Order: sequence, then C-alpha cells, then structure tokens
Amino acid sequence: FLPDFLKDNMKKGKVTRKGTEQNFLGPTQNILVFPHVLPDIPFYKKPLFFFTALFILIAFMSWKFPKGWGWNIVDFCLLFISGMAGLLFFLMWASTDHQACHQNWNMLWMFPFNVIGAFLIFTNKPVVKKYFNFYGGLIVLAILGWFFWPQEFQLVFLPIMLTIFLRLVVRYYGGFYTANSTPN
Repeated sequence: FLPDFLKDNMKKGKVTRKGTEQNFLGPTQNILVFPHVLPDIPFYKKPLFFFTALFILIAFMSWKFPKGWGWNIVDFCLLFISGMAGLLFFLMWASTDHQACHQNWNMLWMFPFNVIGAFLIFTNKPVVKKYFNFYGGLIVLAILGWFFWPQEFQLVFLPIMLTIFLRLVVRYYGGFYTANSTPN
C-alpha cells in the first residue's frame, strides 16, 4: 500500500456479501520491507547551505561591485523566478483544491506581480521605486513576522528573501537610479 493511512482504513472496511458482513481486505503480507532511514546528506549538499552561500556571494559582490550590467540579469532572474513561483502558488490556491497552497503566507515574498516587476528593472519611471518600496516592505513584513504568522516558513527561504531584499536596497537606494539617468 502506498500511503499507510489508506492501508489502515482498508483494514477497517467492511463489505456485505450474500447477507453476511466480511472484512474488505483479507490477510496482508509484506513483500518488501523498506527501512525508514533517511540518508545522511552532507551539509554542503543541502539547500540551506546553497542559498546561504549564494546570499553571501551576492552580498559581497554587491558591496564590492555595486553597479554594472550583470546586476540587471541577476535582479531580473531573482524577481522573475520569485514572481513565477508566486504566480504558481496563486493559481494553485485559486484554481485547484491544494490545501498546501490555500492561504499560503509565502506569497508575501513570492509576489506574483514580480513577473511584471522584473521587466521594470530596465525602466526609469517613478512607479518603479514605489513598486519596489512596497515589495521590499512585504519582504520585511515576512521576515519580522517569521515566528508570529499562523504558517511556519521553511528556514531555507530566509536567505532567498534576504538576497532579494539586499538587491532591492542596493539597486534602488545605492545610486542605480538618479533623477535623469537610465538603469545601469
């Protein structure tokens, strides 16, 4: 049986045949006993290590080289991927019956509108700064409310949120945009 709860419920099931009540299943026999031991994965192969290392690398590179054409690609990818993840969560919440996606607080930082917002990086309109101020506020709200939300966040999301927030701060408060300039 794939899920254990299905096996347990099938054992309890009864069926009536020719006026007599019988068990739905007969005796069961284990064909293959599978040990429930999780493999020991080294810490450097875990997602938390990877995303923390990525955050440290991007933080160092943002400090050492705050401007350059390469940041447009990095920022676009961060925003577009977070927007696509948010859009997927939203569609699974609104269009299906997936309980894991219903009222999921991860949408504070996996913001569906980032799919559009990623393209705003290449413009210099006043609405861009307002949009990313709002989005940065959502990330701060998600981080500050980490232990108070009714949903428990995965720790691996923290370095991702910090990376996105860092890039918003560096890009929009670090001089990427001036009054009459184009994005670097």
